[in-house]
Amino acid sequence: MTRFDTAAGLFGKGRLADELCITVPTLNFNINRDRGESDPNIPDVAAARRSRGEQLPAHARKLREAKLLQFAKRAANRSPKPTRPC
Repeated sequence: MTRFDTAAGLFGKGRLADELCITVPTLNFNINRDRGESDPNIPDVAAARRSRGEQLPAHARKLREAKLLQFAKRAANRSPKPTRPC
């Protein structure tokens, strides 16, 4: 998704967004995103994303463990429900 700014200048942002089936704010996001990228920093961005991608599964695992621990503590603190005679 490059050179949206040129196309937006030719067609107008509203028409271009309609043709792409996206909203104007999404189009603006893509235009601004493309302006910040250049050939020298793409490897750095890729390395940062790769590193972040490696950290996310570990973080998700910690969150699941914390949730399971929280669930176990709640279950331990609950008293059994009294049964009613029939």
